[in-house]
Amino acid sequence: MIKLSKLQHYWWFLYLCIFASCTSHSLLFIKKPLDFEALAQQHTNSAIAPDSAFIIFAYNNTTDPNDSDLFIAYRQSDKTWGTPKRLAISFEKTDDISPAISRDGKRLYFSSNRINGYGGYDIWVARLDSTGKAYATRNLGAKINTPKDEKYPFISSQRKLYFSSNGHQSKGKLDLFEATRKNRKINVKNLGNTFNSAANEFGLVYLTDTSGYYYSDRKGKLDTVHFVNKTPRFRYFLTIKIVIEDTTTQRDIPLPNSTVDIYEGTFLNKKFLQRFTTDAQGLVRNFPVNPQKEYTIKAGNNVSNIKYLTTEEEYTMTGREADPDDPRYDQTISDIHLEVSIYLKPLLIDTLVMAPIIYYDFKRWDIRPDAAKELDKSVLTFLKNNPTVIVELSYHTDLNNYNFHLSHKRSKSAVDYLISKGVKANRIKVKKCSKTDFKNQHIPSKVTYHKNRCTTIKIIGLTDE
Repeated sequence: MIKLSKLQHYWWFLYLCIFASCTSHSLLFIKKPLDFEALAQQHTNSAIAPDSAFIIFAYNNTTDPNDSDLFIAYRQSDKTWGTPKRLAISFEKTDDISPAISRDGKRLYFSSNRINGYGGYDIWVARLDSTGKAYATRNLGAKINTPKDEKYPFISSQRKLYFSSNGHQSKGKLDLFEATRKNRKINVKNLGNTFNSAANEFGLVYLTDTSGYYYSDRKGKLDTVHFVNKTPRFRYFLTIKIVIEDTTTQRDIPLPNSTVDIYEGTFLNKKFLQRFTTDAQGLVRNFPVNPQKEYTIKAGNNVSNIKYLTTEEEYTMTGREADPDDPRYDQTISDIHLEVSIYLKPLLIDTLVMAPIIYYDFKRWDIRPDAAKELDKSVLTFLKNNPTVIVELSYHTDLNNYNFHLSHKRSKSAVDYLISKGVKANRIKVKKCSKTDFKNQHIPSKVTYHKNRCTTIKIIGLTDE
């Protein structure tokens, strides 16, 4: 949906709000807290650092209307702003305008008519350190810039570059464009009739992943155009296959009537979404998932003749955003189908559980924070998902008689920790290692010592419950 409203913040508004007074050679700041963030969000000629430590803006303090420079001002400890200083990358007799800072704070984009460009105004980029020092300026090249004007850059959270141009194929004067890069290939496309008209459109800003605003003079006067993409460009669906592996043929055998619970989040921080039962092919079909989300899938089967261990696996949608080079990318809606297989293992006595190794500090038995996290993620999750299983914890230490006593203290620490998390004591047995149990028998290096200070878990029985 697009809605037009009158522009409330423009060039003179910013000028009056930021600057107390100015002369042809000086610039003074008001010494009181100002909402620079709000101004930066509503104006194409300023940019706030991600941590709000400084603001970079374009300002012309000469009589030449095309001689703006980029200035920086730092936030002071009393929340006021210090005296602005011109950035070293700004030159005299050039017009540097419309700065934009990348989301990670490491790049400064701006438009300039400086020499060594492609003509008119080009978009340039400089490296930016944490103090706001800009350096290593370079032109974005002929894929972005043309002999005419490219202005008003903006970098989205998806690292897409939005800008205005009258040099690329456009529908009117200044049109809005989107540039993406993959495998060193840059693709520039016009945003189309939804955004552009026969007039000027510029200064696009995304405030969220799906909404933002830009400026247009399509009604003969300057307006702010607010937009909301109510429907995402792509819909993602995940099909989950629950299988076992035939150890003879190495083929996957589907497990129908398996229970599948889907959570949003990770092992240690998840929210239940929905429960399914797999069909005759062992499938949960087309569960809708969102890009940039994390999911946890728990699967078990209690209706087969063979008992299977319930297992959990994490599934991430991070980095699975649709490929801009995909031919479906320009369609209004495209369905992306993904698939994951979850392998269940039969519940067998005297079987080693595939769990991460728990490390201890040298000559210590304390449960470290990272060890607690691993115990929660692997052992505790496994025991909660399989409440009738009895496990044996085996502890490995260095080849040193002292450490055989140390292993008992480590076992007790781990058991006490798991019991404190709600596991019954009769479900955890401790095995003290013999020298033949060590994982690394040869001359130990520092890495080998660390590997020998570890925990393994094995199924040794079932409770009567």
